[in-house]
Amino acid sequence: MPLRWIPWRSIWLPVVCADTAVIGAIIVNYHTGQLLPALLDALAASPQVAETLIIDNSPDDAALVELAARPKVQVLAPGVNLGFATAVNQAAARLPLPWWLIINPDARPLPGSVAALLRAARRHDVLIVGPRAFWDDDCRWRLPPASGDSWWWQQGAGAAAAYRLDAQLLSFYWRLRHERFWSRSEPFAEPFLSGGCLLVRNDPAHFPGGRVFDQRFFLYYEDTDLCAGMLGDEQRMLCVPDASIVHYWDQSPRSAKTRYMADASNLFFDKHYEMQPPGGPLTDRDRPWPGEDLGTLSASPELACKGDAQRSGMQLEVGINPHLVPFVQRDFNPDASPFTPAHWRRLASGAYFAQLRVPDEPYPLQRWRWRKA
Repeated sequence: MPLRWIPWRSIWLPVVCADTAVIGAIIVNYHTGQLLPALLDALAASPQVAETLIIDNSPDDAALVELAARPKVQVLAPGVNLGFATAVNQAAARLPLPWWLIINPDARPLPGSVAALLRAARRHDVLIVGPRAFWDDDCRWRLPPASGDSWWWQQGAGAAAAYRLDAQLLSFYWRLRHERFWSRSEPFAEPFLSGGCLLVRNDPAHFPGGRVFDQRFFLYYEDTDLCAGMLGDEQRMLCVPDASIVHYWDQSPRSAKTRYMADASNLFFDKHYEMQPPGGPLTDRDRPWPGEDLGTLSASPELACKGDAQRSGMQLEVGINPHLVPFVQRDFNPDASPFTPAHWRRLASGAYFAQLRVPDEPYPLQRWRWRKA
């Protein structure tokens, strides 16, 4: 560890800087090089980060050539797409530091957040900690906790798609979890943390040779599997409210996402349950949508609040299924578009569902849906 000097009885003595240069940052790139400069700037401003290793799973990403010249930044180009789990493990094996910060290219830690993660992990003596995340640069959209996956969760999803009562109960559970997640002020235990940003202790007893993830997971579910293993070993994982990131979310190419998700889900349930759950996706089925259909949009929707529905403290929640499990959330401003033009462009094409709600109220004030062109 680096040294600094302190005065003692007119003599300057060297002491170890416990919070400086003890973290190796790991970034897996897949055609997201244009997002990396802002992330590398944030990591460079965090003195706890000794070195950053970028694993380029897309060797034709020209943006990385210039980034490799930055101080304390290395680029590893294996020449093939290793998948996320294998790439992280190879990077961790090359970074013999006490901690690893695994962070997505489309994420950016806010000032002081890396230090806050390290303090909390040391203070509570845990292997893994994570931050809370915002969806936009203005930090208005609050991202949800990681949902993870389980037999119970899949059963609930399938029932919610078929039965209105189960849909209401699943939504109620999720609102409680989301509100707990964003109301805490001290580090708190979570069953699952998002792989978008994790601080992991280099503990050979748990991660021999830097094997953080099960390499059978090519893409997706590697973080869910990691957390499931921690739960099985009764290892606490903490979310740290003093640490925040901006996570643009889902900015890598999506061409094979559905197949990768299905393959990873099958592997997860074969590993942890030795069979596949009978649940189904959260879909509309034939249930009528109880809100306003805005049609297909090429720009951010203008969500007008009905005069008799206006309440103080209203929150806008948006999701990709009609039950809004999970959802992103922001304070509602009736005089402004919910999405900035830049943020709207980052959203993938497809169906979106939204509701206007007051905390602690069980039912929405208004509902909308639209399809982004």
